[in-house]
Amino acid sequence: MAAAKFNTADHTIFSHNIYALCGDGCLQEGVSHEAACFAAHEKLDNLVVLYDSNDVTLDKMADFTQSEDVGARYEAIGWQVITVDGHDLAAVNDAVETAKTAKNGKPKLIICRTIIGKGISEIEGTNVAHGEGG
Repeated sequence: MAAAKFNTADHTIFSHNIYALCGDGCLQEGVSHEAACFAAHEKLDNLVVLYDSNDVTLDKMADFTQSEDVGARYEAIGWQVITVDGHDLAAVNDAVETAKTAKNGKPKLIICRTIIGKGISEIEGTNVAHGEGG
């Protein structure tokens, strides 16, 4: 809105991106789907969502409650989807740079595949790592 109101042909004052972080449980919420549909409909291509896809929700492993392909769902509603190893910071950075520069009329979803609790053998890859682990 600021760009539409204040930018001119001679002066670009506003050209920022909007970033959001989310996890598996966040994308189960109905409001996230409604917001995602709106963002795609409005062609908000400066919106970049980093999705920590670790297959864990607050109480259970995600496979107890969901079996959808989140990337396919977001592509179907009009998002650009990029999938990376979330533990590879260079890959995440490259994905963010790609998302920032792609002016294609699509919001961006960067799926960062991670292992929750990585490095703590007692809880690695389990929902216990969501908050109960030491």
